[in-house]
Amino acid sequence: MDAYTFSAAALDGELWLATSAGLYVLPAGATGSAAAIKVVDGSVFSVAADTARGRVLFGGPATATSAGSRALGIAVAAIDAKTHKLTKTGTPLPVGKEYIADVEGQVWVGGSGTGPAPRVAHVRADPPPPHGPDAKP
Repeated sequence: MDAYTFSAAALDGELWLATSAGLYVLPAGATGSAAAIKVVDGSVFSVAADTARGRVLFGGPATATSAGSRALGIAVAAIDAKTHKLTKTGTPLPVGKEYIADVEGQVWVGGSGTGPAPRVAHVRADPPPPHGPDAKP
């Protein structure tokens, strides 16, 4: 894997890497970067595990195609950890060098930028799926 690693997160024994070349996952039991599987192309700046939903959150550049690919900051997206399928992409946020955190099912993004826009955003407020003996599928 010929890329810079910006951040990493662990979920279900796998290591997810946000890199300059994309989002990679090292399967459980892997012993080096040669085993890395590319899941998403392009720069991925941050990654976080959402254990309650079995997914990985990552941030990448958001652009406006109608504005001639002008950068808009980042967008947080979600990948199903088992299928590696993209499940959701969020609204662009006016931050750079972002960090994503999942705190008890609440997703927060913080980063840097210029101007009066907030540098911390709460991007998910719904509760995680229920677990336990009374949980319904």
